[in-house]
Amino acid sequence: MRLCNWIDMKLFSSLVKNAFNKNEPEADYLQLTDQFIFYANGLPLALQIIGSDLRGRNICQWESELEKYKNIPNKEIQKILKVSFEGLDKNEQDIFLDIACFFKGLSKNYVVDILAACNLYPDSGISKLIDKCLIRVEFDKLWMHDLLQQMGREIVRQESNVPGERTRLWCYDDALEVLTENTGSDKIRGIMLCFHKPITVTLAPKAFERMRNLKFLIVDNVHICEELEYLPNGLRLLHLPNFHFPLPSNFCPQKLVTLEMPRSRIRLEKLFKQEFHFQNLTCINLSKFVKNFKIFQAISRGNLSTL
Repeated sequence: MRLCNWIDMKLFSSLVKNAFNKNEPEADYLQLTDQFIFYANGLPLALQIIGSDLRGRNICQWESELEKYKNIPNKEIQKILKVSFEGLDKNEQDIFLDIACFFKGLSKNYVVDILAACNLYPDSGISKLIDKCLIRVEFDKLWMHDLLQQMGREIVRQESNVPGERTRLWCYDDALEVLTENTGSDKIRGIMLCFHKPITVTLAPKAFERMRNLKFLIVDNVHICEELEYLPNGLRLLHLPNFHFPLPSNFCPQKLVTLEMPRSRIRLEKLFKQEFHFQNLTCINLSKFVKNFKIFQAISRGNLSTL
C-alpha cells in the first residue's frame, strides 16, 4: 500500500470508517481499499461517499463498484463538486470545461494565449478557478483533480445524447463518429481526435463544414489518409501532425494562435496570404518541414514567440 504519510493515513481511516464502521478493514479488502483511495486522489469528501456506498458489500461487489466508479461518475460526488462550478460566470465555466476536456497538464501560458483569443479573459478566469480550488498550477502547468475533470466532462456529455450536438468532443469514438459520418454542428467548439497508438482513418472530406464555431482541433496518433475540403477559419489551435495533403484553398485562419503541424506537407505561402495579418499567432511548430524563410520573416513581425 502507498500509505506513506499522515495524510494518506487520514484518507485510509476515512474510507475504512465509512465502509466497515471500524478502524481496520478486513484483510481481503486491503488492496481494494488502496485502489479506491487512489481513485479518489486525496479528496476526503469522495472517500466518505464511496465508503458509505461500499458498506455491507462483499469483495466481488467492491471490485464491480471500483470499475463502475472509473467509468460512470457517481451522482452524489458530482452533485457536490458541481456546486463550485455553478457559481462561476459563463466565461469561467467555459475556461474550466476547456481545461477539463483539452488542456489539463499543458503550460499555463500556452493555454492563456489560446483562450485569450477566444475572448474568455483567462488571466482573471484562471485566477478565479484557482481561488475556488477547481484547478491548480504546478511548474507552470494547469492541473485539476481527476474527479473534477470527470465532473467537467460529464457536464459536456449531458448537453446531448448526440455527440455532434455537444460543445466539446475528446472521446476518440465520439469524435471519429462525427468526423466520418459528417454529423457535426456549429455547437462544437473543440475536437480532440487522439488514439493510444498510430492509426489510419478516412474522414468525410467536408467533415468540418458545419462546425463554423470550431476553435480547437487536436489530432494525435491519427493519420488522415484523404484530403480535407474545408477547415473553419475561426480556429485558434490547429494541432495536426503528419498531414500529407495541402490545406483547403479557402482556409484562412486569421485568429489562429497556435499552429502545430510537424512532419506535414503544407505550403505556407498559401496559408499565410500576404493580404492578411495573423496578429494572434504566437506559436508555430513545423519540425522536419522545409521552411520558407520569407514567409516566416513576414509572420515574425507580429506576436510570434515560438518557432
